[in-house]
Amino acid sequence: MSQVLCSAYAGFAKLLTDAGYFITPAELQGNLWGVKVSGGSFQEADMATLLGEGEESEAIKLAISGLQEMVNKEFTDGSVTVTLLLPTDDESLEDRLKALINWAGGFLSGFGMVKQAAELPKEVLEILADLDSITQLQTAIVPEDEARSENDYMELVEFLKLVPLLVATELKILPDEKQVIH
Repeated sequence: MSQVLCSAYAGFAKLLTDAGYFITPAELQGNLWGVKVSGGSFQEADMATLLGEGEESEAIKLAISGLQEMVNKEFTDGSVTVTLLLPTDDESLEDRLKALINWAGGFLSGFGMVKQAAELPKEVLEILADLDSITQLQTAIVPEDEARSENDYMELVEFLKLVPLLVATELKILPDEKQVIH
C-alpha cells in the first residue's frame, strides 16, 4: 500500500525555507530514497551536500531524522509502503508538479551518490531515464487541459511510489522478509 503525506509538506517546507535551505521536502525525500535503494546508508549521504547552505537548527535535525526514519522503516518493514511527501491537493497543480519534479531529481541525485550507471541493470537504467524525463516536465498548465493534466499528475504520483521498490527489486537489495511478485 502506498500513500502521500500531504499535511506535513507545508510545515516542513516552511522550516527548510526559514532556515535558509533551498531544497524542498520532496527533493530531500527523493534524495534519501535514492541513497537507500542504491544500497547506501544515510551516513554516506552527506547531509550538508543534500541540504546545501542553511542554518541547521534542532528543529531541522529532528525533521530530517524523522524523514530518514520513515524511509528506513518503509524500506525494512516488509509492507511495501512508500509514502511520498508532497503538497496537498489544495495546492495548484503547477506547485504539485514542481514537487514531483523535485522528488524525481532528488532520487536521481541520491542514487548517483552511491551507484554509477556502468554497474546497473538495463531495467534500472530505464527507470532512471523515466525519472530524468519527469525532471524535464513543463509545469505550466493550459486551463482547457487541466483535467487531463490532473490525471497525468496522479499517474506520475503512482509511478513515483513504485520507483523505490522497483529499483531495490532489480538491484536485489530488498530486505529478506520482503517478497515481490513479478
